[in-house]
Amino acid sequence: MRYVILAIVLCGFWVVFSHQLKPFYIGTGLFSVILTVALMWRIDIPKSTISWRFIYRFPLYLFWLAYQAVKESTIVAIQIWRIKPNIQPQFVEVKSVQKTDLGFTILSNSITLTPGTVSISIDKNKALSHALMDMGAAGLNEGDMDKKIARLVA
Repeated sequence: MRYVILAIVLCGFWVVFSHQLKPFYIGTGLFSVILTVALMWRIDIPKSTISWRFIYRFPLYLFWLAYQAVKESTIVAIQIWRIKPNIQPQFVEVKSVQKTDLGFTILSNSITLTPGTVSISIDKNKALSHALMDMGAAGLNEGDMDKKIARLVA
């Protein structure tokens, strides 16, 4: 049943974002949906990995992450264009409360998507990241992103 729902959701996204209703485009869209559903069936992700609560909260998290990306990119751009930029590249070891692989994956990708920071590696309960400025390092150490992801995945 979940694969049927996945196929319906993917078809819906494809129609909304493609704006193409010619037979060729519909055929390639259906082919990509069928291929994606077949791969998901082959991978066989456990049912407990993604809950309805996660599906409901994930778009809210994406809006928050987009806001953070815009805010940080503005700060990085201002610093780079200054005559004497206040840039202190550094490695930061971020303690994490994540308990699932999905949580670690979202944390790592979110750190990398935020301008001025890059996730390098993740161990059992910590992530090694590179920050361009002290503000970015402080933001990682505060753990707001980690806490939001833990609530999202829980």
